[in-house]
Amino acid sequence: MSRGSIGTRQGESDKLMRKLQAQGKTLHFVYEAGPCGYWLYGYLTKKQLTCWVGAPSGIPQKARDRVKTDRRAALP
Repeated sequence: MSRGSIGTRQGESDKLMRKLQAQGKTLHFVYEAGPCGYWLYGYLTKKQLTCWVGAPSGIPQKARDRVKTDRRAALP
């Protein structure tokens, strides 16, 4: 289920986390590894939240399914 895109500022992700936790949601984070994203893993684990980092080559793709947009990447 997509909750939309999150901005690049730390305060924007904190706001979404607070909103979801207030609804009684258990949060688990997964993101595709990139050159600038490791800070996010450290930040989330310091807050004692679950975070998995996936290697881009390890993410399965269907044949001919190569269109990459934020909306399509967020869907299961």
